[in-house]
Amino acid sequence: HLDLDFLSKFPLNDYAMYLDVKDLTLNDFSFKIKLEYFIRNFGGANSKNHVHRILGKFFNDEYATKCTRTGREKNKTTTVGQSELLNVLKKVVKECSSGNSVELTDSKFENIVAEWLRYASIRLARSKRAD
Repeated sequence: HLDLDFLSKFPLNDYAMYLDVKDLTLNDFSFKIKLEYFIRNFGGANSKNHVHRILGKFFNDEYATKCTRTGREKNKTTTVGQSELLNVLKKVVKECSSGNSVELTDSKFENIVAEWLRYASIRLARSKRAD
């Protein structure tokens, strides 16, 4: 289902790549289907873990430090909170977790994304120390 062209789009390294994927998600139905398949196949132990795993595939940590969910933070270049990319992620994770005892609400999803973005600089610093 996933071809090299699709896989080459991730992880996002800069704003130009983000805009390209944003445009494809909005305007290319086959890309959106591949994106949903991609998200479903990564899965996770729970909704939070699933979202964290996929965000790690969507954004590299260096670029994630420049992203914000709300657009209110200083020195951030990209607001991802209302993007179609995250809307697709939320839809698929909700479908995958339906029937679980803990339901993924919009608020919980937003908090998970905000938390993941907030800790991007720590993940980046740790990965640089490991090198």
